[in-house]
Amino acid sequence: MVVELGPELTAWATYPGGQSGNPLSARYRDRIPLWVNGQLEPVRLPRTHDALDITQRSAELTLRPPK
Repeated sequence: MVVELGPELTAWATYPGGQSGNPLSARYRDRIPLWVNGQLEPVRLPRTHDALDITQRSAELTLRPPK
């Protein structure tokens, strides 16, 4: 991961074992070729969930304290 600090953060990364690192995940190996070749892709760093287009969201989790 490479991060450029400033008024707006910019970052590039790749996860060679997927974000979870779980070998049973279907996404476990899909990033290894990028990692081997030293290729990085832009990381989305939204300030709010609304800053991402709906097509860029796979899930939304809302945590609320118990009543």
